[in-house]
Amino acid sequence: MIKMVVKVDGMMCSMCETRINEILYRNFEIKKASADRKKNCVVILSEIMPEPDKIREVIEEAGYTVREITSEPYQKRSLFRL
Repeated sequence: MIKMVVKVDGMMCSMCETRINEILYRNFEIKKASADRKKNCVVILSEIMPEPDKIREVIEEAGYTVREITSEPYQKRSLFRL
């Protein structure tokens, strides 16, 4: 799994968060998208890394500004550590 963090300016309310999440689900094969207006970021979890330029393009077409995109491997934490 890949975790991408997209720094986004311009989210003002929960509708902005919902709109960005829906745009990402519609345009990419991702497991989870979680926009947070207070932190000005969107966290994306995916099996395959979406193309950062395409992510920037679809978010900016919706009227928001993408400042930075970072990615790192993601491993789901287990409730039980053995």
